[in-house]
Amino acid sequence: MKTDSSFLTSWRFIVLLIVAGIIIRVAVPAINGVTLIFLFFVVLLLVFRKTLIRAYTERIGSRRTNTFLFSEEYEKAVEFATEQIAKNPKDVVAHLTRSTAYIHLGNLEAARADCESAIALDPKSVYTLNNRAVIWLQQDNLSAALADMQQAISLQPDNPVLLYGRGMVHLRMGNDEAAQKDFDQAIELEPDQAATYVGRGHLEFKQGDVGAALDDYLKAWNLSPETHQFCAALAVAEFTAGEVEAAHKRWQALPTRYSRYADPDWQRRVLNWPDVMTIEASKLVAGLSLPAESS
Repeated sequence: MKTDSSFLTSWRFIVLLIVAGIIIRVAVPAINGVTLIFLFFVVLLLVFRKTLIRAYTERIGSRRTNTFLFSEEYEKAVEFATEQIAKNPKDVVAHLTRSTAYIHLGNLEAARADCESAIALDPKSVYTLNNRAVIWLQQDNLSAALADMQQAISLQPDNPVLLYGRGMVHLRMGNDEAAQKDFDQAIELEPDQAATYVGRGHLEFKQGDVGAALDDYLKAWNLSPETHQFCAALAVAEFTAGEVEAAHKRWQALPTRYSRYADPDWQRRVLNWPDVMTIEASKLVAGLSLPAESS
């Protein structure tokens, strides 16, 4: 029996319960209210057991995949999410989390395919729209990235993650005023969201206010010191501000397993650094006598 779980909250289901209760009560007067409620509860479990079990397994699966994402074990995240999708092709969360892992691995086509699958299943999945915008951004399709962010924000106007994402798109498009507005609003809504300070720092760096950028990068790093993308931005700001020794030490500690921190094109597309930052980063790297690309 195929059952839509949304039917549980519909007025038709409530009316059906009331009518069924009246019929049973009239037909079997000996049944008291408590017994009737118990019978309804048992019926609900039987009818919706598959939906409830699927929801539970999807929740457990998404937790496991997110653990791999947080520990930067992206291949394992892909493998586990693939297993979840094989069990339930309609698992939107599994498609979303696998797309995130693919983005980190640089497999943008596979990431976008997962986004398309998730959006087909749930057009209102704002984080899937956000992921697809990130992919468009890395592929330099700025108009498509902005369209996805606008659609996501129309669904959740006060979501600080989405406002940060749109701010990054505006930054890349050169819409500095719009980017500033989005970053400031995101910070007002969620002062502990570290990534937004980095986005605002990029804007400040671009505008020549290295001191303000350094302050924002420090805020982000203090909130999330384990995030190496934040450390990289902080290192560039320190170098530009004349704190060369600290910058060199911080840069040399950056991991290279999944990233190419010395690659200017990667800095621009993936880290969303403005041109002035990539220029300063190249000077920093030159001072360390490192190769043009890390791997």
